[in-house]
Amino acid sequence: MKDIFGKCFEPQKQDELRAAGIYPYFRALESRQDVEVIMEGKRRIMLGSNNYLGLTVQPEIVEAGIKALEKYGTGCSGSRFLNGTLSMHYELEDEFKKFLRKEDCITFPAGFMSNLGIISSVVGRHDYMLLDREDHASIYDAARLSFGKMLRYKHADMEDLERQLSQIPEEAGCLIITDGVFSMGGDIAKLPEICALAEKYGARVMVDDAHGVSLTIGDAMLQPAFRIAIFHNIPLSRMGTGGQGHDGTAMPFCMARRLAAEGRPCGQKTGAAAGKRRGGL
Repeated sequence: MKDIFGKCFEPQKQDELRAAGIYPYFRALESRQDVEVIMEGKRRIMLGSNNYLGLTVQPEIVEAGIKALEKYGTGCSGSRFLNGTLSMHYELEDEFKKFLRKEDCITFPAGFMSNLGIISSVVGRHDYMLLDREDHASIYDAARLSFGKMLRYKHADMEDLERQLSQIPEEAGCLIITDGVFSMGGDIAKLPEICALAEKYGARVMVDDAHGVSLTIGDAMLQPAFRIAIFHNIPLSRMGTGGQGHDGTAMPFCMARRLAAEGRPCGQKTGAAAGKRRGGL
């Protein structure tokens, strides 16, 4: 039998890059995530962070996290389903649902867990998922871990989306999943057209706008994708908070109950630590 670990001992491309001194990954930071960081003893400008809003270094947020850490300790010691739900989880979720103007919200420790929990609990064995080819990797991984059938349409190509929608059996459910703002290209999903096609064929839409959330003042606080999602009453809207480690998904109350009961991250993943949640609040 072939040794399954054999591939781990074979020469790797990264070995060549390391030998040439040009391997760019896994460089250790020696300071907090900010506009400028200390890396390998040198001051560098940070261009690769997802701390879009600079929240991880805001003094009031850091102080709130310290106080929560002192009160609740370093971890929740259990899943949200069992003993890992803190009162501040509900406080943060209440704020998120108001922000997104939905009936309810569930938060996760990370965006990957959010997509995994949502998609695996909503999509069943005989259901279909239609994914944009440039959707985030976490969406694709979550789709593979569900029991549904995954289809892909060409990036932002509404003709291809409609072609594939028209071939899905009428007795099957279908969830169209798209980034709100695509993480690599930076373009915005064609949500009005997607929603129109979903309504025409009886499909549902989920938008992942973790890369498009911005906080300003008043009605301007919602980025284009979220404004469109609210206007078209998209039930599932996921948001992230700029590297803070808080990920909220807003939805109707009935969907929140199903996700809380059947979503794997809610039942199997330890709840997010108090310091993170208080920082989000």
